[in-house]
Amino acid sequence: MVELLVVIFVIGILVGITVPVVMAQQKKAMVEQTRQTISTLVIGCGQYKNDFDAYPQAGSDNLVQASKYSCSTGLNSRGCCGQRLPLP
Repeated sequence: MVELLVVIFVIGILVGITVPVVMAQQKKAMVEQTRQTISTLVIGCGQYKNDFDAYPQAGSDNLVQASKYSCSTGLNSRGCCGQRLPLP
């Protein structure tokens, strides 16, 4: 009976040590994922600026690439020929 209590006590100590380490690693992974997402957004905004000579407007959901759509009148702030286009 005493051996069982000792085993349960040791397992409890190991879990108490392991859980904070795992939680810290999860937090580091989330921070790194957020950094990668921000980096991707920065690169995307830079490419958009190179293509259109302006940064995308905040809250805009109709961002298109000029190379994928062509119009005789060209692109404007609403998309191709003034029509609202979905994201590719």
